[in-house]
Amino acid sequence: MVKRSSDPAQADKHKRLAALGKASHVTMAGMDKLLKAVRDGGVPAASSRSSQYRARKHIASTTTPFGTLIQEVSLKRKDGSTVEVAIQHPLASLFHYVEVSEHWAYMVSKTMREHPCSPGKPWNVVMYQDGINPGDGLAKHQARKSCAFYWSIWELGLPYLQHEESWLVGIVLRQDIITTLEGGHTQVAKVVMESFAHPHNSEVVGVQLRFPDGSTCRVFLKIGVLLADEPAIKEVLDCKGHAGTKPCLLCLNAALHGAHGDGAPLHEFSPYLVSIAEPNFALFKKHTDASLRTMLAKLHAYKSELSKEQFELREQLFGFNYNPHQLILNERLRLDVASMVMSDWCHTYICDGIADEELGSLMKAMQQIKSPTTFSELGFYVVGWKQAKQHATLDHLFSDAANRNNLKKSTFNCTASEFLALAPILARYLANVVEKRGQLAGHVESMLAVLHVIELLQAVRRNVVTPAQLAAAIARHFALYVLAYGKSAVRPKHHYALHLPDMLGRFGSLLATFVHERKHRVIKRYTRKRENLRSWELGTMEELLSHQLYEVNKPFLQSTTEAKPSSSTLYVLRELFPHVPDDDFAIHSRLSADNGMVHTGDVVFYLLDGERHVGELLTTIGIWSEARGKLWSIVTRWSPREGSRAFLPHDVHESTTMVSSEALMGATLHRYSNNMQQCVVYLPWEYRVDEKP
Repeated sequence: MVKRSSDPAQADKHKRLAALGKASHVTMAGMDKLLKAVRDGGVPAASSRSSQYRARKHIASTTTPFGTLIQEVSLKRKDGSTVEVAIQHPLASLFHYVEVSEHWAYMVSKTMREHPCSPGKPWNVVMYQDGINPGDGLAKHQARKSCAFYWSIWELGLPYLQHEESWLVGIVLRQDIITTLEGGHTQVAKVVMESFAHPHNSEVVGVQLRFPDGSTCRVFLKIGVLLADEPAIKEVLDCKGHAGTKPCLLCLNAALHGAHGDGAPLHEFSPYLVSIAEPNFALFKKHTDASLRTMLAKLHAYKSELSKEQFELREQLFGFNYNPHQLILNERLRLDVASMVMSDWCHTYICDGIADEELGSLMKAMQQIKSPTTFSELGFYVVGWKQAKQHATLDHLFSDAANRNNLKKSTFNCTASEFLALAPILARYLANVVEKRGQLAGHVESMLAVLHVIELLQAVRRNVVTPAQLAAAIARHFALYVLAYGKSAVRPKHHYALHLPDMLGRFGSLLATFVHERKHRVIKRYTRKRENLRSWELGTMEELLSHQLYEVNKPFLQSTTEAKPSSSTLYVLRELFPHVPDDDFAIHSRLSADNGMVHTGDVVFYLLDGERHVGELLTTIGIWSEARGKLWSIVTRWSPREGSRAFLPHDVHESTTMVSSEALMGATLHRYSNNMQQCVVYLPWEYRVDEKP
């Protein structure tokens, strides 16, 4: 317990410090960072609320060859009126970010060397759309529920695209406004996409960029990838979606397995149509870019020729709604939609997806036969396994209340990152414990199959999975699922998953939306308390722009946390790096590795002399004498023992070595023995040499 001081001056100091942030709430962490900024940079000459407002306006009105960073555009309402909303102009933003951020400049210049672009071979812009609710989900009216569009450049590559800072915000628009618009989300998407062709076409003329050193280059851009989960695809392209009679945007003849109402399903009346419960992907006829345009043009032509009832039937049979802003028919954009759609595999398999729903169904089936295989037993099995520090512990997933709720709903409620952290442990539990009981063997085999699919999807970013491998794994799971649960249990997501191998073959890799879900936190931060709806969109975009400019000027490609070394640590650092000034040292507790974030204390994979090793990350040293700096990591070096391919035991050693932090591959799941002399380490699929293609 802290003793009270009798010194009045000391007591007054404590009183003043404790009063900070009480007039208007500021978290202790936020107050600490704010005071540090004031201590390092001094108090601004003008810092009032109105001064901050003017500063944001000044930044938003920064002029580029493509206009100001924040611009207003008109959207047409259903009643014929218009509404002015703010967008962050993509070409102006790209120009400014490359000019002021050495890290964005580094990404673009490196990409230009590796992937030169031209009017005939432009870079592909990746568009992503999602809904965000910053308020109380139980509130009756969600006035600040909004839709956001992000974009980036595909050629930057997955290592860079996993950083939130490499994704720029195009627009944030409240749902209350979108519902009044002609064409809804489709018109918003059209305005964002057409801004890449204003004031001139970035695909034909290009975008002249200027780097911080004064050098220039010209890049060419086209809308090449539409990344979204199924609801977002439905909103942007105005197709019928998973509840439609024809639920698949990319198939001509895919039909729901069940029927709406009391009638029979449509595929029973036509040999042309195929139920989405069919695992054989070859039976489905796929749309081409041209066939989608032709079909939508025919549907739009019917609008003036048929009665309302007849036209609604055509919409049902075509799987699309009439929309005057239909992107597929937009001649200015000329989108190749069948070739550019990339389904988000994360939402397909995890977030109310195939895998977490199947885990709930498996445990429900086990309960019905009174099996000892339960959520409680699985939770007990999970204890002892340690995750990388970027993941939260999994204990709360198996509380008594959670277990009861999951069994009642026949599902498994968790976040995507939690399920991915759980998946290897779950697979080991099913293979080593449940399979040996011989109960519901088909259900268990199906669950193991879907966990293998998730392993492959995570390994896609390492370029070690072929489309054929992924297709075989998805088809195998689909067939096993149908055998175990029947065709009536098949969801549209099972069919959507069949398209993922084609997308992998077309794009060379697949993106998951973890980075976008993390980026949502920034939007929620500035919209949660923004209760005044007047100029809501403009104010939000100005706040987000200021935040983005702050982020991109920090070394987001290398590290996210740093601190000055202590005097005792400095003594060691001087021995290691005798020619480095003390002020150039920093200690990093968290940094970005090739396969995700790693923290001090994580068990990591790293490369040493061309070979992969495993050990504990003890510390990371930053030397910032150069513009981009250099990071060195001190790790232990453990010895592998004989074991399974997925879970390999290691002898724990205290011997250390220092490697460049670029050699760190990523943190992993592990479990120490009771005496801490051994550690079982999970090897992700991409690191198991004998399973590579």
